[in-house]
Amino acid sequence: MNDSKGKHKLLDLECDLPTTQEDIEKLWDLSNVLVKTSLVDVNRLLAPGWTLEKALAEPYFSDEDEPFEL
Repeated sequence: MNDSKGKHKLLDLECDLPTTQEDIEKLWDLSNVLVKTSLVDVNRLLAPGWTLEKALAEPYFSDEDEPFEL
């Protein structure tokens, strides 16, 4: 998207995305749905046996790691 002077314009997500009437109706329907269990399955994302205590006990870096250089 360039304006008349050739400068780059940012994408306006509210105006520039192609949207059908069906899309709008579905988004409107979904915006009125109350989600009571949005985080109910979040624990399925954790590795088996993972605990906060174990994560805090493990160092992020060790002396064996090579120094980071740009």
